[in-house]
Amino acid sequence: MSAVLRFPGCEIDVALRVLRVRGAAVQLSGRAFDLLLAMAERAGHVVTKDELLDQVWGDKPVGDYNLHVHISSLRRHVGREAIRTVPGRGYCFALPTERVTPLPAAPAAIANTPHAPEALLTQPIGREQDLQAVQALLDTHRLVIITGAGGVGKTLLARVLLAREHARHADGVVRVDLTAIDASSNLPAAIATALRVVIDASQPLASLTSAARPLRAAVLLDNADTLVEPVCAVVSALLEHCPHLHLIVTSQAPLALRAAHIYHLEPLALPAPSVPASEALHAPALALLAERMASADRHACIGLHEVNDAVDICRQLDGVPLAIELIAPRCATFGLARVRAELPQRLAAVATAEPQGSDRQSNLANMMAWSYALLTPPQQIAFRRLGVCSGGFGLDLARHLLPHADADPSSDGLDLLADLVDHGLVAVDTSWPGRVHYRLLESARHYALGLLQRAGELQAARDAHARAVAQLLEAAHADFWHLPEATFVAHYEHDLDNVRTAIAWCVQGNETPAAIAMAGASGPVWRCLSLHHEGVALLHSLALHITPQSKPHHAARLWSAIALLYGETASVEGREPARLAAALYERLGDAQGRYLALAHLAYSFRYAGADEATEAWRQVSELEDAQWPAAVRLFGARAKPEPGALEARVRDGRAINQVRLALATACGSDYEVNCAMVNLADLALTAGETDEAVRLNRALLKRLGRRHMASRVIALGNLLEALVLSDALTEAEHTTQEFLDAARSLNFMFGMFAADALSLLCAKTGRVAAAAHVLGYADHNYGARHRERGPNEQRLHDEVWAVLEQHTTAQERDSWMSRGATLSAESVCLLAIGRTAAPDNGGVAQHNEARPR
Repeated sequence: MSAVLRFPGCEIDVALRVLRVRGAAVQLSGRAFDLLLAMAERAGHVVTKDELLDQVWGDKPVGDYNLHVHISSLRRHVGREAIRTVPGRGYCFALPTERVTPLPAAPAAIANTPHAPEALLTQPIGREQDLQAVQALLDTHRLVIITGAGGVGKTLLARVLLAREHARHADGVVRVDLTAIDASSNLPAAIATALRVVIDASQPLASLTSAARPLRAAVLLDNADTLVEPVCAVVSALLEHCPHLHLIVTSQAPLALRAAHIYHLEPLALPAPSVPASEALHAPALALLAERMASADRHACIGLHEVNDAVDICRQLDGVPLAIELIAPRCATFGLARVRAELPQRLAAVATAEPQGSDRQSNLANMMAWSYALLTPPQQIAFRRLGVCSGGFGLDLARHLLPHADADPSSDGLDLLADLVDHGLVAVDTSWPGRVHYRLLESARHYALGLLQRAGELQAARDAHARAVAQLLEAAHADFWHLPEATFVAHYEHDLDNVRTAIAWCVQGNETPAAIAMAGASGPVWRCLSLHHEGVALLHSLALHITPQSKPHHAARLWSAIALLYGETASVEGREPARLAAALYERLGDAQGRYLALAHLAYSFRYAGADEATEAWRQVSELEDAQWPAAVRLFGARAKPEPGALEARVRDGRAINQVRLALATACGSDYEVNCAMVNLADLALTAGETDEAVRLNRALLKRLGRRHMASRVIALGNLLEALVLSDALTEAEHTTQEFLDAARSLNFMFGMFAADALSLLCAKTGRVAAAAHVLGYADHNYGARHRERGPNEQRLHDEVWAVLEQHTTAQERDSWMSRGATLSAESVCLLAIGRTAAPDNGGVAQHNEARPR
């Protein structure tokens, strides 16, 4: 008879390979048990890492983290004090052990003992709400089906639930792993074995229901995906004939059972974008990553400075627990920053990886191959084609990609999309107001792309995707003039990644005419999402491909879109695109297109009166049609030149912006409402109404959301000007920090316009050298862009100059300002709030600045 090793609170049954903790069996993996036995048999002695690796893994090459994972798991069961780490050597089992010979158990007692719950290696992280929800279903229903994507944790959740159910069932709880069943005819026998009942092989299902009828038990049928129809038949029979049985089923594929109550298990939650780093660490996805990293290397953790890396890793993995667990040892070994950088390539490798071994949970390729094999041929086609979508897709885009006319001309293919949702391969996002958005999990998308490549279908799918995105953008360009802005954004924001991808594919495939058409139509999308810098860069790159053979309408629209995006800063860079667009639209006889291009041109001369601006405005006035949408006429309203005299500029400017505000309100353009309010606050400051300017800007900032980042940056800049002029310097410094954070997201597109206020802030806080550097930056950028300062900026400039003339020499001013001309907008902001010091002549930070004398 085999021995049992006992130590305080625990015993190891060598023959049965079972660890019992306080009398309850604990399920260990084979290698974890071998490790425990190897150390316990040499209690009090050091067992080196090499000895353990050789004894447990043999010749198989493994890293130390494998050892750490199992040691950490064992400590959770036997206590940390039981296994002591000996640095540089190995491990020592520190508790006294006793070898005893157990008495044989009575057979009758074994037969009548209720089935015990499976002991688990770990409790699922971040799943308590899910457990409570499924428990609530089981309280009132006899059949609960847990569905979800592969690797999301259905089995672990069900096993924990089963353990919690044990006390409620006199005959215990059992789990049947259906992946081990190779034929549907073996299913009743497998359930009978688990329940410890005897059935008639000639009538397996009937005899199973008869034998199980008196039992009060809970049965988990795990991984029902490959035996959907047999499972449905057996479950239906058990529900009908065994009134005291409760059934839990896990499956990716949906089961057609009327009595079923389905619980769809989502991936682990990620932290909201706005939460502090310390709170983000408590999000379930990050908590799992941190726990698994610590299991791989006890020294590994996620520092506050690494939270962004950790969040992005979990986001790329869609919060799927299996994927996080697979990547965690690498994070522990190589660091989060490196793993984050290499993860896109590793995910792409899933597309070409071949499944290895029989364990579908051992790597992502196995998991995806398993999930894909569960689909019908039409579902597989739909899955592959949706792989070309980036960031997700709406129903309109899906209709163009899903197979429908191929097999059934009356179908739009959306039933296949519903099937993929049911299988957990497509996630549903209902957070968009009035819209339902779908996306493939990232690992699934890469796998689908690999399937397309191997099937020779990738180019055709990309072409279909590009055509669909082109139609979507044409609709967006038309809707921009008619839909309220909030509706427009809600309708098209989620397709931005597809726009980027489709245009890039067209350029790579030398389909530049299609790319030009799409880019020109995309202008309103970039503008409404405050992505001016990205939009301008993309559109400019495509404008280089315009040739005399390009379609005039597409070329004109592209130039006009560039002018539209530059127009937010009345930038000189928008003038030539506006001229080119106006000329093309005139040739085409497109009055509305020409009107908009000329309005962009006139607006680009704001604060810099010019004959060309006057002529452009005259033509705008002549072209305007009162029947055009208010959103079109808005651009004409804002383009009206302002008079040169200050008093008249304030009076007429207020009138112009009141008209603009009314039109913007009428067409539901939040963006233009914000712009008009920005200008009215700016005009209050021009009129010397500093307190009113502060009030208006604060009210506007309170109104603005994160979506309107361009308006927010301008309002912060205007508030900064008013605060500095009113000597509210502490608040001005806080506002500078807000401006810095917001402007960074727009690549400091509006940095130049705040520079004079930042310079005066430096001067008023006694940092004259810094003031000169910042003023040098401002002067250089206004000159380089051929821009005139507005009246408020000129007033700020003049006050700074007066301080510089009083407290510095001409040589100091020239030196400091010339060096300031080389600074970046971000450096200027940091300099203004004292985060950096002005550079000295050698480029080294100067800490002893000149002070007012």
